[in-house]
Amino acid sequence: MSRILLITPPFLQLNNPYPAMPYLKGFLAARGFDVEHFDLSIETAREIYSSEFLKKVHEHALHRKIPEPFNGFYSGIDRYISTIDPVIEFLSGRNRTLAHRIVAGNFLPEGPRFSGGSEDSSFSPFDTTDRARYLATLYIEDISDAYRHLIDPEFGITRYRESTGVSAAEFADIEKALSGRQTEIEKTFISLLDKKLKAGKTELAVFTIPFPGNLFSALRCAQFIKEKYPDMAVAAGGGFVNTELREIGSTDFFSYMDYLLFDDGEYPLEKLIMFMNGKATEKELVNCIYCREGEVIRSEFRKSLVTEEIYSPDYSDTDPDRYISMFDTTNPMMRLWNDGYWNKLTLAHGCYWSGCTFCDTSLDYIGNFRQFSVEAIISKMKAAIESTCESGFHFTDEAAPPALLKKLALAILKERIICTWWTNIRFEEAYTPDLAKLLALSGCIALSGGVEAASPRILKLINKGVSVETIARSAYNLSAAGILVHGYLMYGYPTQTEEETVASLETVRQLFAYGCIDSGYWHRFTLTCHSEVYRNYSDYGITLHEKAGDFARNDIAFTDPAGIDHERFHNPLNMALSAYMEGEGLDRPVEKWFGKGYKAPSVKPDLIESAINTMPAESGSLFFIAAIPEFYYEKKRCYLTFRYNGEDYSIDTENKESNALKDFYEKYTLYSVAPIEKVIEDLSGFLVESYDNVKKSELYSFLREFSFYIV
Repeated sequence: MSRILLITPPFLQLNNPYPAMPYLKGFLAARGFDVEHFDLSIETAREIYSSEFLKKVHEHALHRKIPEPFNGFYSGIDRYISTIDPVIEFLSGRNRTLAHRIVAGNFLPEGPRFSGGSEDSSFSPFDTTDRARYLATLYIEDISDAYRHLIDPEFGITRYRESTGVSAAEFADIEKALSGRQTEIEKTFISLLDKKLKAGKTELAVFTIPFPGNLFSALRCAQFIKEKYPDMAVAAGGGFVNTELREIGSTDFFSYMDYLLFDDGEYPLEKLIMFMNGKATEKELVNCIYCREGEVIRSEFRKSLVTEEIYSPDYSDTDPDRYISMFDTTNPMMRLWNDGYWNKLTLAHGCYWSGCTFCDTSLDYIGNFRQFSVEAIISKMKAAIESTCESGFHFTDEAAPPALLKKLALAILKERIICTWWTNIRFEEAYTPDLAKLLALSGCIALSGGVEAASPRILKLINKGVSVETIARSAYNLSAAGILVHGYLMYGYPTQTEEETVASLETVRQLFAYGCIDSGYWHRFTLTCHSEVYRNYSDYGITLHEKAGDFARNDIAFTDPAGIDHERFHNPLNMALSAYMEGEGLDRPVEKWFGKGYKAPSVKPDLIESAINTMPAESGSLFFIAAIPEFYYEKKRCYLTFRYNGEDYSIDTENKESNALKDFYEKYTLYSVAPIEKVIEDLSGFLVESYDNVKKSELYSFLREFSFYIV
């Protein structure tokens, strides 16, 4: 087969490539296929945020009446044209000295986004670069707002025509939009695609459609391919396809796309290529939907084959310097999504719990769990670092298993890999103070997990498998280790009462007040057709309002028997959360956020404090040497000193003890691991007189704090 072109359509986050296509390229290239990844999303972004495109916008709107507030943009277009190229270079990590001109003022034209208030309180005098990036992001957002008004009302920085793809039950509605004229932005990405297709003979074009905001652009591209390159086959997969199009019945859709591939795309795509090459029959296609003679055909659907070969990204077509880092939120966890270049890897396929009733547990990406070996993960990390020259990793797991994270952290330290990483977890008792410190030592900077409704009754209905107290303890341990902790919060779960919503906020307030979480985000409960709640909806007393159609099906409207308008809680919950993340409003009674008529919640005022003060007994089977002290001798005493978080911590010992301890550290070197019993036995030879009394020693307690982690 000639070249296979893997295409990421506009628009997705701009700071790094979406991982689907590097994963597929790694798999196919290892199989010997001629495959290339084309990130049309970032290439389009760089094209439209350029002086040349701004000139086009100026010409397009030349004879139009420009109302407020966009007349300022139009009248000041020359300043935008002269500054856009250096600003994009700055946001791409180059031209860094431009930061000084940006923060000094009078360099960037300031539109409506700059009138939202002063940002000075968010930055110290030393934060020149971050402050400049914040101002540059406002500038880009001003330009984007002008684009929406002047040339394309459906444009978004990280999404395109999202409303077209959201709850699109009938394909006819989308096809009507596709029959319209191309906007300037659509002309831009079609031109870029055409240039790429002309550069080499492509037999199969494959699109990833992870979100509704990528559907229309992918279809617009497919429409163009069918018109200009009619012999080229077009396929698509991704998150939107997996969750929304499993029951597609529209034959018209297949005049744009020839094949839809579901779940993990590696093996279904390989089968499709083999079929196109005449090495497999049509009946051998798997996890694929297509159309033949006016009939929608579903191939055999199988559970994804999870092997070490999948999720092995190939970044050889990726230039990190092309990507743009924005500073578009003060939420510290959300900022990670758009700030900096992150290599994407996956530690485990699916979710090891796979029990939450709101989750898509019937789908392969949740219900089909298998973790990869630490050896394979380390190998992939090394390959990514070598390929991209970047050592930041976002592990895109649904919930990374704590035992695997422990093994990974030990391996990272053993291999002396200097990296920075973050991922999603479940808050469990496994995250002890020592495991938290180990993860931080290996480079973990942030972890996010589900706090959900933070209500005992709702957590039980959700089948979360953990209590509020467990969530508090694990989050506290992680936060105390210096890891940023983000909580996914939920409201509007079926049968949730007003009182429980207020009580949830009180629990969240306490989590912030006692340093358990640093960041959070409220999500309104959404009922999907792949969840346990949907499958057993009568157990919750809800009434379904399903909408028949031939295209997308995922979100299901329903009526809650509680009869509560949960949408009215959106603003109070988010205002309180914003204040808590700034360290404000923590003394304010939570019912005050909701207005008049709400009673104080019945949550115990010391719920979280009591939880974090009742830690489980020390657990773990291994001793890990996290640090080795410096030895300073003075007469007959020796001072053992550890440097931790910029501070010195010391204890004095007799020379006899210190000499024995030196011998101990020659045997147990930095980052070494040994069974607890063996280490205690060796320590008892000089630390105290008996094995049973080792842990009662003052010196042992000191070493446990800074050197000995039990994991």
